[in-house]
Amino acid sequence: MKSYLFSVFFLFSLCFSNIDYNINYLMKFSNGENASTNIFENYYDVSIYHNNYYFYTLLKYGEPLMGKSTKSLTDLFRIGYMEYTGESIKVTVGDLFMLYGRGLSLHTYEDRYIDYNNGITGLNFTYFFKNGIELYGLIGDSDFKTRSNPADLQSNIKIANDL
Repeated sequence: MKSYLFSVFFLFSLCFSNIDYNINYLMKFSNGENASTNIFENYYDVSIYHNNYYFYTLLKYGEPLMGKSTKSLTDLFRIGYMEYTGESIKVTVGDLFMLYGRGLSLHTYEDRYIDYNNGITGLNFTYFFKNGIELYGLIGDSDFKTRSNPADLQSNIKIANDL
């Protein structure tokens, strides 16, 4: 029986030896004197890397102080993308966070501590030529929401972008 279990474990390890994964968990909790300051948020960062493929997703569950609360299973998935990196090409599909032109042309990022996300949902590709030149393209859209006053709990500014 021991040799059977060892064989199964060995074969399983051999088949999935190139998979690298990381799971992070963050919880925010506050029990205030009034109901408007009660916070219970759970964040799960899940990333999986296998050969040339990379998958990332952010799962968020709970009742936040700011933003949208989780009401269904589809509300759990806040951010997600898949990336392929080859010898001369890199392709990313999903929620894109990038920096072009040292941030003067395009800079998208997500900061969950201040409830800020100006990411783009779409497709990004980069082709690397042999002499150090890169050709890149981006297609997608963004539904950016923010608050004009940090004390506001709901966003009051909305900008829809198509790239």
